[in-house]
Amino acid sequence: WMQTGRRPSGVCGAALWVAALLHGYERSKRDVVAVVHVGEATLRKRVTEFENTPSAMLSVEEFDVRAKDYEKEQAALAESGVPLLLGSQGAMTCLTCVHKDHDGATHFAHGMCRQCYLEYARVSGGARGGEDPPAFQAAEAKRDRDAQLALPAPER
Repeated sequence: WMQTGRRPSGVCGAALWVAALLHGYERSKRDVVAVVHVGEATLRKRVTEFENTPSAMLSVEEFDVRAKDYEKEQAALAESGVPLLLGSQGAMTCLTCVHKDHDGATHFAHGMCRQCYLEYARVSGGARGGEDPPAFQAAEAKRDRDAQLALPAPER
């Protein structure tokens, strides 16, 4: 979900700051802000959003194991020729990725060649991947609570 409605620099900054801390590099948020060119408030928001994901509860070792497992799984799927994370029928079939002008580049999925699509799926979770943002989850939970507390309408 973090890729939805977020600028890459804010997500990158949060990832950079968390990775630096996890790997023993003493860097302040101000150091990261100077590199990725976002405000400290944006960096704090992205870090807080990450804290609300299941990945935030993992140790460094657990995270590394899961990342390696994911990479192996994606590589095996790519080698098998099985389409990865494809959306519905009738999707775009013309090539619009950076390889559109290269000889021999053919459409694989969502307007991308196979190479671009595999990178897209790896980075973003694909066309159907990810979780809903915390704000959406909170709003859904509030709607559910309000619906449970609502009095039934009087009968006429």
